[in-house]
Amino acid sequence: MLGLGLGLIGSRVDVGELGVSVVLTVALFALALTMPWPRVPTWRRALPAFGYLLAIGILRDAAGGAGSGLSALMLLPIFWLALYGTRAQVVAVLVATAVALYLPFVLIGAPAYPATMWRGGALLVAVGAIIGFTVYALIGRLRALLAERARLIEELETLAGTDPLTGVPNRRAWDDALERTMAAARRSGEPLSVVVLDVDHFKRINDEHGHQHGDRVLKTVAAAWSAELRPGDLLARIGGEEFAALLPSCDAVTASTVAERLRQAMPRGTTSSAGVAQWDGSAEAVAVLAAADEMLYRAKQAGRDRTMVAPARDRR
Repeated sequence: MLGLGLGLIGSRVDVGELGVSVVLTVALFALALTMPWPRVPTWRRALPAFGYLLAIGILRDAAGGAGSGLSALMLLPIFWLALYGTRAQVVAVLVATAVALYLPFVLIGAPAYPATMWRGGALLVAVGAIIGFTVYALIGRLRALLAERARLIEELETLAGTDPLTGVPNRRAWDDALERTMAAARRSGEPLSVVVLDVDHFKRINDEHGHQHGDRVLKTVAAAWSAELRPGDLLARIGGEEFAALLPSCDAVTASTVAERLRQAMPRGTTSSAGVAQWDGSAEAVAVLAAADEMLYRAKQAGRDRTMVAPARDRR
């Protein structure tokens, strides 16, 4: 639009060519606004920039040719593709700019395009190349830094939600996942169960074999239990030697079977206890976990090495 306004300034303007340039510029502007950019192939995204070169060439001729002062507008497509295009597109638009500058010298010639202006065209292409490749390099560096920043943020978020000893999600990640899974179960109407597991006599293991051995037991248990769960399930360490398994689309009967399978996966010489509770569809997340934890406590009180399931009236 700036070029069109500048094209009107002057003593003589070819109205026909000016009209063509106006129509082409408006069409390109509308295309740029309505084009579904994420779904457009890479090279098609560059078409408006190349089309604008044609509009500038027509406008330049309408305003008097090489001496119109509008040749500098050809830097805009170069700048655009340096920002949003590829290196190949930057090279291509530089070539197209040179063609748009020099073709009128061959086809039309003086007086609108005198040979003395060839030097100015070469200078403009050279400046365009410097601008284009400098901006492209800076944008590439910025994109790399942003990608690295996004990767680091994702890594920090993962670390913030991961237990450093066992590598499974921690209590923070468990709380978030439980809330999300309950919301999904509320919408779908599917059952949801929670299993809380505890390594039996873990203090004795630490006292007799040392904390390093106890840590190895926890790592082994976490790996074994994770391998027994479905991809959509979640195992988290929620404190000390206590773990919790989140089982979407799973009722209490099935969850108790899963709990028994997990307990059978314990390392030789160790046992575990488990408590199971099924969400009733209305209780708070803390209540569901508390119900499963209560069943774990009852399993320990009953002699450990067993699974207890919350009765229907306790699934609140």
